[in-house]
This record gives sequence, C-alpha cells and structure tokens, in this order.
Amino acid sequence: MKVNGSRAKPHKALALEDRVEIDYGDWQRVLVVKELAERTLPKKEAARVYEDLSLPRPERDPLEWMRRRPGVSRERGTGRPTKQERRDIERFLRRD
Repeated sequence: MKVNGSRAKPHKALALEDRVEIDYGDWQRVLVVKELAERTLPKKEAARVYEDLSLPRPERDPLEWMRRRPGVSRERGTGRPTKQERRDIERFLRRD
C-alpha cells in the first residue's frame, strides 16, 4: 500500500486529497480521499468519502487461478492421527 507515492502501513492517518494505491497482484486500486469520517462507515456510505480512479478490474481466468495455487499433498500416515488411530493408541497405552 502506498500513500502519496510512499509506502505506508494500513493504519496510517490520512488527510484530504491523499492518493492511496493498493496492489492486488494483477490489478492496482487508486483512491483519492474526499472526506474524512470520524467512525467506520457502512459499505454503502463509504463510497462517498473517496474518489475511485482505478481501471476496471480484469476478468479472472479460473484456470490461471488454479495453476497459481500451491498443490497440497502429504504422505499417508503423516500429520495428525485420525480418530480411529487415536482410539487405537489410547487402547494400547491403557494396557498394563
């Protein structure tokens, strides 16, 4: 996130006419502060406090999105034991 061209943290105090740039990977949102609110506003009212100078968001290609996601694979038997395995372990440990 950038405010007036400089890197900024999410809770940076804004002033009137500040330009806020937010990167969403393949799309950049550009907002100009038009009004300051003293409290958090509902979504319907929030649009009046800024001017949106962003280009339209590009269509998301579902295949490209799936390709970018990391695959999840794990060897069988690794990780947490199943409920049945936990019961077997408890039965084994109770034997004296």
